[in-house]
Amino acid sequence: MIPNGSEGESHCEGGITMRLTAVQSILLTLGLTLSAAGQAHRLDAIDPTEESEFPGGRGRDQLILYTPEYGQLNTGTNELGSEAVVIDGLVANFGGNDSEIPSDGFILSGNGSALRWMVRNLAPGTPVAHDENSVWIDHSITGQLASARWRLADAERRLAEFPESAEESAEIESLRAAIAQITDPMPAMTQRLASLEAVAFDRELAALPSPAEEVHAVWHRLDTASPEAIAAEVEAMAQAHVNALFTEVNFGSSVVYPDPTGLFPQVERFQGSDPLEILIEECHARGIEVHAWVHNFFLGYIHSEYSVPQRFGDEHPEWVSVNRRGESVLMPWGYMYLNPAHLGLHDALIEAHTAMMEAYDLDGYHYDHIRFCLSLSWESGWDYSDHTRGRVREELGFDPMEISPDENGEEWAQWIDWRQAQVTRYVERQSEAIRRVRPDALISAAVFPDLEAAIENKGQNWGAWVESGHLNAPMPMIYTPSVDEVRGAVQELVSHMPGGSPAVIGLGPYLGFSPRLLVDQIVAAREAGATGECLFVWHRLDPADQSALASGPWRWSGSPSWE
Repeated sequence: MIPNGSEGESHCEGGITMRLTAVQSILLTLGLTLSAAGQAHRLDAIDPTEESEFPGGRGRDQLILYTPEYGQLNTGTNELGSEAVVIDGLVANFGGNDSEIPSDGFILSGNGSALRWMVRNLAPGTPVAHDENSVWIDHSITGQLASARWRLADAERRLAEFPESAEESAEIESLRAAIAQITDPMPAMTQRLASLEAVAFDRELAALPSPAEEVHAVWHRLDTASPEAIAAEVEAMAQAHVNALFTEVNFGSSVVYPDPTGLFPQVERFQGSDPLEILIEECHARGIEVHAWVHNFFLGYIHSEYSVPQRFGDEHPEWVSVNRRGESVLMPWGYMYLNPAHLGLHDALIEAHTAMMEAYDLDGYHYDHIRFCLSLSWESGWDYSDHTRGRVREELGFDPMEISPDENGEEWAQWIDWRQAQVTRYVERQSEAIRRVRPDALISAAVFPDLEAAIENKGQNWGAWVESGHLNAPMPMIYTPSVDEVRGAVQELVSHMPGGSPAVIGLGPYLGFSPRLLVDQIVAAREAGATGECLFVWHRLDPADQSALASGPWRWSGSPSWE
């Protein structure tokens, strides 16, 4: 049930009853009747008690609410999502997982589409309410006044960092009085707060440093072969001061360019053209580097028009990865993966990717999906194909299907080490082959930030690749609304990098970040030692995001440095 108060009055801090004008009474009524209909989302569970394969009971695309009655100190969730702490009806903090449940509030915990709803609608100071079925932005007068007080205090704190303006000070005092006495209709008050916040943000952007030679990168998928459209898109990137473009060269098991080796078919709508060549020319004309963003062991989505995984399945079934259950498709996403342990597959991929690097004037090669398929638990792990099991029996003396981490600790450790050795072997061979044809190419990789977990769960030992010199720049993917998580991930990255090495962090504005959240994450990354950022993805950056970057942290527009 949506909470409300007595019609014609509202309660503010200290329990003082305020009289409302007729207009304000109408606004109160509208707020109460519309609050659940506008910015609302279903709740999949409150304090889940049923056993689940997902930690904390939070599954794919779900929004879960945890209260003190959950009976645990923390939510117990994994890293595949994010959470908002709500205290006294306002979001107090947003980001992280396995959060401590407050005694005077609750936790909202989302994954997938539910997380994207949270990012679009929630931020510190947002008023939130719920019933047993839904959660919504609280548009009641009580909720909006509480939020207005929080927003005013936050804007005042931010403006205090700059020389005092008499006009701004007067507006702050006027807003404080308006909130206390409810002298303005809520829409007008909200607009005045938004204007004050915009002034504070503009001041912050202008004051931010923009370090020379920093990496300003984006991931990007080509969606056209039109030379005019590609040129316009690259020009927009240049205006936002992008200086390194990581362009997706393969969509699952199809590629955007004519593959000289014939291993990969070209994306059907690009046949007869070469959009990669056009993109490189347009970028280089504007001083933007182009790096080939390559899905190494990702075979494709079974339902995607751009992927043809059945081609590889039919011609090379031995290349397809299989989990412990004998499945080749990771459901419910519909992903299919190649087997990183198949040495014949290594040969084919290395030949194709080296030919691409030789044929095009690319500045770098970027590994993605350079790992075994993601597993949420060892029972659903990958790869357990006949090929892999045969190799492990021959090399280690046991069948990986017949061991578990609980009962066969020594063998399980060998199995984990063997898996990461297969991926590492591929990286070493691929990087050496690329450097033979393009010695100056920058070799980077999109990686999972927690190195220990990346090794154990995915066979991705990016620390060893850096140490051996086969990888110049690991780029941890920190796709979270949490500024603190970004800061911590950069610190983890820097701790594994030799002195003078690049420390470029991947951020996730595709989730629906506001320009302020995007800038706050870039600032936090810098403070922790980052030498640049790569944003996922370009087409999710709207004009407000691009303007904030170009006038603030990306104000400098020169070439990147990977030193």
